[in-house]
Amino acid sequence: MVFMLTRLLAPLLLCLSATVWAQTAATTPSTTGSTAATGLTVKRMPPKISPEVSQTIELIELKRFNDAQEKIDAALKTKPRDAQWRFLEGVLYAETAQDQKAINAFESLREEFPELAEPYNNLAVLYQRRGEYQRARVALEQAIVNRPGYALAYENLGDLYAKLALQTYTKGLSAKGASPFLSAKRGHLEKLPQPSPLSIQPRLQRN
Repeated sequence: MVFMLTRLLAPLLLCLSATVWAQTAATTPSTTGSTAATGLTVKRMPPKISPEVSQTIELIELKRFNDAQEKIDAALKTKPRDAQWRFLEGVLYAETAQDQKAINAFESLREEFPELAEPYNNLAVLYQRRGEYQRARVALEQAIVNRPGYALAYENLGDLYAKLALQTYTKGLSAKGASPFLSAKRGHLEKLPQPSPLSIQPRLQRN
């Protein structure tokens, strides 16, 4: 079984926007009429994704990696700590088989934004590529802790468990006194649907 790679490298858009917005709002006076004296809390929507970010995502989807790299480099020159652009840089590295650079990018984001789920999902993909299945499992479990309604993380974690189970059943068949059910169980896992090729989601869904 191939570990679920589909849509894992999803651009960290709405969630990162909300995070950056929240950090800004914490130090910016309210313009909505809500005050500490009233005790009222006014909910604000996070900012929309910029056209530049959306265009860069499209370039990556079209595999125009050089053009995407130019846009990312230009953005990071003026906004070196911008989480969205740093995340897209990690996505680009992962899509161009620069796995160690991608891992470095996502681990850096994980340290600065530990509450986000997407970096953990993407790290799980990259760890799995290296055969580091336990690290991938831990990363996916943390993604679910961060976002309990993150269906994709559950699916990916299930695929990973299935892969580990298949490996275990295969080893068990060569052991003395193996159960006659081992072969049937392995055969069942081998018939599970295989994931689609790696792709990028243009938007994240908020739970």
